[in-house]
Order: sequence, then structure tokens, then C-alpha cells
Amino acid sequence: MGHSPILQQYGTWAVTEYGVECLVTTYFFDRGRVHEPDWIAHMSSTKTWCCMPDFMDALNDARLRWPREVKNSRSKQPPKKSSRSSLSSRIRFSILRRDDFRCSLCGRSAVSDGVTLHVDHQQPISRGGTDDEENLWTLCSDCNLGKSNSL
Repeated sequence: MGHSPILQQYGTWAVTEYGVECLVTTYFFDRGRVHEPDWIAHMSSTKTWCCMPDFMDALNDARLRWPREVKNSRSKQPPKKSSRSSLSSRIRFSILRRDDFRCSLCGRSAVSDGVTLHVDHQQPISRGGTDDEENLWTLCSDCNLGKSNSL
């Protein structure tokens, strides 16, 4: 099992391509959550194993790397509903890590080959597939777009 592609390490914490990860225990939150206001209070009050200086350095780095998204207030349209299942960032990260951040079909990786990786269903939802981890795999964009829902 490989580690996530680390962008910057701060002692026991790292900023990865996917978010902020503790390197000494299984604790991860995705980059879309770095601007949630309660991380410091949460970590300092409930996680006795957390090295707070390392965590705060990693969190501050992540917040600089991924600025808070500003929503367009002029757009009043509701978000589009997808017929596809929506997987949580935690599940996506788990599948990427399980598959060693490599395409399950061709073996290419984001780090060494520069490909974009997707987490997709082996048996498509449109053909009765589920969101169970056994039905999910990592594919590069070329393999994923080439297979469509044919497998």
C-alpha cells in the first residue's frame, strides 16, 4: 500500500494532493474541508495524539494552497442532480490509496505519468452496480473514458 502523493510534510502531518493527512495514525480530511472553522478546536480538544504545531502548519499550508471557493451569489439555480452515485471524498481517497494511486487497468500513476485518476464503478450503476468498495477501482482518465459503461 503506497502513501498519498505528499506535497509538503510537517512532522507528523502532511499536505497531500487530496487533503491533509496524519502520518502516524489513520486520520485524513479532504481539501474541500480545510476551511471549516472548527479544525483547531476539534483536534486540540479531542485528539490527544495530535501534535498541534505540526497540524497547524499543515492546515495553514493547505488553506493557502486551496483558497475558499467563493459561490456566485447571482446564480439562484439549484444544483443539478446526477443519475450517478456520488461518492464521498473519504471513500475516493480510500480507493486511491488501496490501489496505490495507480490505474487498475494500465498501471499508470498521477505522480510518475502525469495522468488524472478517477475512482469509478467496475459494474456501472446503470447496470445494477453499487457503491461498495469491492465494486470501486482507480482508473486513469484514458481508461475510464474508453470503457464508458461497457464493463
